[in-house]
Amino acid sequence: MDNDRLKPKRVRNIWKVVLAISLALNIAVLGAIGGAALRFSKGPPAGKAYLKERQIGSVYMRALSRDQKRELGRQMRELEKGSKENPVKMEAGFQEAIRILRNVNFDRAKFETVVNGHAARSNQRLKNAQMILLSHITSMDINERSAYADRIEIALSRAPKSKR
Repeated sequence: MDNDRLKPKRVRNIWKVVLAISLALNIAVLGAIGGAALRFSKGPPAGKAYLKERQIGSVYMRALSRDQKRELGRQMRELEKGSKENPVKMEAGFQEAIRILRNVNFDRAKFETVVNGHAARSNQRLKNAQMILLSHITSMDINERSAYADRIEIALSRAPKSKR
């Protein structure tokens, strides 16, 4: 009787092992195919290098000296000092977005309004930064602008190159 009970259990265990190995191989094959598809796709790149290349303004900032960056940062903070409500509005917007996302009935229009509000504040901050940078560059003499142009060239040569 003991022998009869052990045989079915062994067969079941063997099938479990076979199915587990099969599943592991299927996942490995799918991972390899997916990785190859992402690596060799002809679509737009989505890696870190692509994201860094999209940050065109950062090249202009990287080319500034440390003191210039500090001065521009100080000007930016002073410009934004008057609008203390911005951080409060941003936080309230994020809390609203979280509430909308967690709601069973997702309201796309409300979520889009919140996202657009964040984008508008971000765009305004970018415009302010551009205005301050342009004002700073305008105040430079020809020698300072030429040195700045040289530093931009250096910053561009250090920028990550895409592998594609």
